[in-house]
Amino acid sequence: MNGNGQTIRNRVFWDFLPFFCATLSFFILSKPMLIDHRLFAMHDTAKTYPYFHYFIQNLQNGVFPLWLPYTNCGEPFWQFMQYTGLYNPVITIIALPAVFFKIKDIGLLFHWYIFLSICVFLSGTFLCLCRILKDSPHKRAALWILSPILCLGTFSIASWSQIFGTVLIASYFPFICYFALLITED
Repeated sequence: MNGNGQTIRNRVFWDFLPFFCATLSFFILSKPMLIDHRLFAMHDTAKTYPYFHYFIQNLQNGVFPLWLPYTNCGEPFWQFMQYTGLYNPVITIIALPAVFFKIKDIGLLFHWYIFLSICVFLSGTFLCLCRILKDSPHKRAALWILSPILCLGTFSIASWSQIFGTVLIASYFPFICYFALLITED
């Protein structure tokens, strides 16, 4: 029994090693935004930052944001809740320390939100790939080739946030596919 458990752990380690290496390289490339705070994500990502900032700032002040006074002379905030709401686990992970520790640098939190959304997308995609390639004799080679491509190719997921809710949809879609594969298997 111990040998079988050791074999399974060994196989899982070697299957997930490309994913961890690719994610670590992605983190190192993102270090100027996530740790040093020398860069700010621009382009389409900047369009969603004001809503994120407003949401986090209201939670820090003890008010749940229901009304957004800054657009169109004021409008309900519910239509923006789809990508800045507490029902998104990534936002919850970001919002809790911001509220309890009163973190002032909301721009840095925004970068962590985008980074963690990309990591959720990558992990779901990797699980899906492992399930699709499970019987392939070239599984490990395919994972070593596809992991860096997926990791470095998902920088564009941040620009998808210009359309409200798209980061949320894109981030969790691979998990939906993974569970669909599990359900439909014999």
